[in-house]
Amino acid sequence: MQALLVARGAAQQHLKDVLESTAAIAFMGTPHIGSAKADWATPLTRLSNVLRKTNSEIVQVLKPGSEMLANLQQEFHTLLDDRSRNQKKTMDMFCFFEELPVVGVGKIVPDHSAILSACPNRSIRANHMQMTKFSGANDAGYVAVSDQLWLWVDALQKEAEAAAKAASVSPVSVEEIRERRNRRLGTMQDVVSGSQHFASVNSGGGPVFQGNQSAGRDFNVGMSSR
Repeated sequence: MQALLVARGAAQQHLKDVLESTAAIAFMGTPHIGSAKADWATPLTRLSNVLRKTNSEIVQVLKPGSEMLANLQQEFHTLLDDRSRNQKKTMDMFCFFEELPVVGVGKIVPDHSAILSACPNRSIRANHMQMTKFSGANDAGYVAVSDQLWLWVDALQKEAEAAAKAASVSPVSVEEIRERRNRRLGTMQDVVSGSQHFASVNSGGGPVFQGNQSAGRDFNVGMSSR
């Protein structure tokens, strides 16, 4: 979410393109409204600081009732509303949530926090740490996620094909061009033959068509009385 918000306000075009190119999001155990287990993660975060650089502030943000997390959610939904209203573009979303608890701890992200209202969702039979670590292509979790991704890809391809078809003009075949030309030449055969023909609708006279053999592509149309 934060990445898309940054992309929206960025001055660089390649960052703006990140938002423009995002058509769908699969959330994997995302704590949209925080997790009570953030307190449990604090000592582990401090311990990991000894081994590698981490940001302990992230843990604080993920606590339930976090003002920063609430603001992030609000800004993200505002982004979605603006995109839908001004650009007529939607962003599909799907929420995957952990089905199994961590032994001795419980579920890291509760279902009500991992699932956005009005968004389709599905559980993955794994705990929070293992739900994105698939054993292979036959793993039930992998199948669930990949199936959803392919649904989005297929829908986008059909949308792109429909847009391209609507924007393109059907080419005229050579045979059709020749047929159109022959029809025109047939109606003007006498005109380009070099003779003159006079036709009158009534006694008051009518149109005169004059043709010149030496100038086969030019002819004059005039009005004359007999």
